[in-house]
Amino acid sequence: MNSSVSLRAVIARRRLGLATAALLAVLAAVLALAPYVAVYRVAVELFTEGGDPDRIPVIALWTALAVAGRAALSGLSSHTAHVAAYRVLADLRLALAEKLRVIPLGRVQARSTGELKKLLHDDVEQLEEALAHGVPDLAAAIAVPVATTVLFFAIDWRLALVAVGALLILLVVSGAGMTMAQKSNAAMAGHLTTLNSAVSGYLDGLTVIRGFLRPDSGYDQARTAIVDGFEYQRRAQAGPTSWVVSVMLAGTGFAVAAMLPVAGIGAVHGWVPVPTLILMLVLCLGYLSPLMSLVGVLATLMIRLQFAAGSITAMLDEPALPEPEQPVRPATFDVRLRAVRFAYSGTAAALSGIDLDVPAGSSLALVGPTGAGKSTIARLIARLWDPDAGSVEIGGVDLREIGSAELARLVAYVQQDEYIFAATLAENIRVARPGATDAEVIAAGEAAQLGEVAAELGGWDTELPPGGGRLSGGQRQRISIARALVKDAPVVVLDEATASLDAETERHTLAALARLTAGRTVIAIAHRLDTVRGSDRIAVVDAGTVTAIGTHDELTRDSATYRTLWAAYTAADGWRLDPVETRAHATVPTPPPATEPDEWTRAARDVVTPGVAGMTFGKQWRTLYGRGWPELVRHGLIRLFLESLVRGVPLAAVFLVVSRAVDGELSTGFLWQVFALLTAGLVARLFLSRWANLYIWGLADRAKTDIMISIIERLRRVPMGFLGRVDRGRITTLITNDTLMLDFQNVPGQVAAACVQPLYAAVILAVLDWRLALAALIGIPIFLAITVWSDRIYHRVFADLHRARARASTVLLEQARGAAVLRGAADSAVAQRYREVVEQLRAASVAMSVRATPSTALGSIAVESGLVVLIVVGAALYRGGEVSAATLLLFLFLALALYQPIQELNALAGYRRNQEQIAARIAEVWDEPVLGEPDRPTTPADATLAFDAVSFGYGGAGARRGVLRGPAGSGRRGRASRPSRRWPRGCGMSSRAPSGSAEYRCRRWAATR
Repeated sequence: MNSSVSLRAVIARRRLGLATAALLAVLAAVLALAPYVAVYRVAVELFTEGGDPDRIPVIALWTALAVAGRAALSGLSSHTAHVAAYRVLADLRLALAEKLRVIPLGRVQARSTGELKKLLHDDVEQLEEALAHGVPDLAAAIAVPVATTVLFFAIDWRLALVAVGALLILLVVSGAGMTMAQKSNAAMAGHLTTLNSAVSGYLDGLTVIRGFLRPDSGYDQARTAIVDGFEYQRRAQAGPTSWVVSVMLAGTGFAVAAMLPVAGIGAVHGWVPVPTLILMLVLCLGYLSPLMSLVGVLATLMIRLQFAAGSITAMLDEPALPEPEQPVRPATFDVRLRAVRFAYSGTAAALSGIDLDVPAGSSLALVGPTGAGKSTIARLIARLWDPDAGSVEIGGVDLREIGSAELARLVAYVQQDEYIFAATLAENIRVARPGATDAEVIAAGEAAQLGEVAAELGGWDTELPPGGGRLSGGQRQRISIARALVKDAPVVVLDEATASLDAETERHTLAALARLTAGRTVIAIAHRLDTVRGSDRIAVVDAGTVTAIGTHDELTRDSATYRTLWAAYTAADGWRLDPVETRAHATVPTPPPATEPDEWTRAARDVVTPGVAGMTFGKQWRTLYGRGWPELVRHGLIRLFLESLVRGVPLAAVFLVVSRAVDGELSTGFLWQVFALLTAGLVARLFLSRWANLYIWGLADRAKTDIMISIIERLRRVPMGFLGRVDRGRITTLITNDTLMLDFQNVPGQVAAACVQPLYAAVILAVLDWRLALAALIGIPIFLAITVWSDRIYHRVFADLHRARARASTVLLEQARGAAVLRGAADSAVAQRYREVVEQLRAASVAMSVRATPSTALGSIAVESGLVVLIVVGAALYRGGEVSAATLLLFLFLALALYQPIQELNALAGYRRNQEQIAARIAEVWDEPVLGEPDRPTTPADATLAFDAVSFGYGGAGARRGVLRGPAGSGRRGRASRPSRRWPRGCGMSSRAPSGSAEYRCRRWAATR
């Protein structure tokens, strides 16, 4: 794949699929007008002069075909859009992975794990809803008003102008709303920057905060930023925004309000035929509703693109590391740096005027104080970056004239913390040279002192987790050295290659490195100066320049900087703690008095519910909604109920006018009475919708605030080891982005509308005529059954999709974290498997669409089948004289109010997936057990520390016990972490001493429960 591909080009490749989905959505939207046309045709055939009741069965048949066709076309549109969207996502992931392979390695390594996860997974997933739902929904939302307008002009251009006038008014209001929303979004983006900074600062400093400072340090700033966001949202919603939204909701009745007096008066005076009056009014009922969908779709697209497209585009636009048109392979392997100058982006020069010569087969050590530029030189030799000026050469060939893959094979770069892949121990070594035999891999591992590690793990074929899991720093470094051994490269760069090794392991490893470097060109960086004392030459680097070059003896004589370094090293070598017979115990500071948690803290703790990821959609939504659920039931539902009641006023007004018109009793006075009723209803909806929205929005924002606080609050009490397993950048994204995507604002209204309007319509129907009510409601039980069936299907396929997504995320992240290793082994299985997992994720996503789409289409058909049955049964009863014209008309109009809200529940299908993804991320924090607190916390008398038969193991690993002394990987760091409670006693341990404890002299601290 071309590494210079753009986001626009990736989407353009699938434009045929997206265009087909949009076309199918338009056709489905046009067929969605069939119920309105059917009601009109039935009224004409039954109640107007010249009508033919015998045509009713034909109308019913065409309505049934239109209902089935709409469901089929809508399902095909959704599936086609999803297939195209999944291909776009797959192409984007492949393009991003390819881009990470060709940009300077330093640019890759400069990105945090959280940033990379967000880019490769979260941001790409954000585009799925914008493409799979936004494109067809946008086309459909535009198509319905356009098609209806064309029909209006075909019938009567004068009445069409009236409808278009109402459309323009609502467009102006919608435009004003979008403008206000953009301004609000811009202001909110500024607050999100502050929030992101506060949360990131809190998470980044959490280890220090909990280890050395008050436990609320940094937490208060993050919590304050979260609460400030809630207050900002509340103020913004209470302003003009709420009025604009309410006007738009009430404005869906503008077309009926404008058309009713004009067409009605025309019918009274005879220049508008009654059938035209009926058709115009019926079509006006659904004329402006798509505009609300249009605004919602545009808002979704704006948010998705704002949060996702920017970072993806920025990465795809990153300049690639220049590749030579005619690559040259050097014949010799001496290394030279000539007048090299380099500065990291936006910083002062890290290197200036560097000149170095390392003859082939010789060794050069780089020493100097921290920050002098030693590692920068090593990175330039490995071409993680290109110099800003000067040149770096191997065998007299500028590195920029050597192909990057070839250079990666020529240079073995042993870093301090090289990435460990999710593969076997043997494969993690073999990745440096895919053609290496098992014997060569094991020999390299044994030489790097990995034999005991392999035995402890269960063999060379033991699978390691991504990043190496609980491997110690020394064990990881030995894997890096083993890779260099098996790679057998002519140039070796060692950057603190033994920094994490204990003395014994270091001695054996240095012997292995001596065999590795024999006859090779070696550049080594070390702070333990005795490890490079025997180098052919030593270069002293200070403040970005080489101040001296020579042997150890020469530099000791001639370089003041080297003498200072050597003196500091020899003074620190072999340091120890001497026992003191008598000493005063350190005073333990008195902890601050405990304070009662405030409302936010109590709510944040109460909302935490382990296992939320595995709940059904409804239960999950209610759980995440937290303390607002009782208030929603007690106070919110009555608001939504009243607002839902007045939604039907335009429908009632049309029914009253049509029923009078077919009876020949329509009058101007009656029209104005109905118009007054309609106007009052629209005004009532304006105020009721604002009343309901302000309350529901407030509960929604508070619920999100509770979740965000619950996450940062819980992180104060989980084992610190948890932060070593999860990425902090991902948690920041969860708090500042994902939680905001939970739809607590619209779901209550959608559910209320789907329940309230059909409920009161069903009650009215049952009171008027049970036979017609049964006909109209016949499809509802089938719809509910299909919904339950669909939910079960969805959960089964989503589990498969979740596994595929998790694996793809892991493997793609490895392509970035392990880029330095993989660039020299592009044909290795580890380097190539990202293509396989991306395709598996795409296939799993398509499979979910294939299995979920038919149930959605069948549910749509089941709901609207009631209208078909009602037409047939109602016409038969009317012709038999068993029901009046007014009753049948009322049933037909109520049917329009009955089915549409239920159909809108299908819109929750797309959101459901989004919610489950967010809930899974929240569950990572909520499911983590917190550290236990003592029933009676006490203050230790002094700072004396003692371990008493403590046993502990990481994640099921064998328990360790003993003193804080031993080789790398023996558990020194784990034990040192216990007093600060980074892990709880018994967390994943196989305890051999139930009474074991980490104890301070005199009294037990909270660590021991």
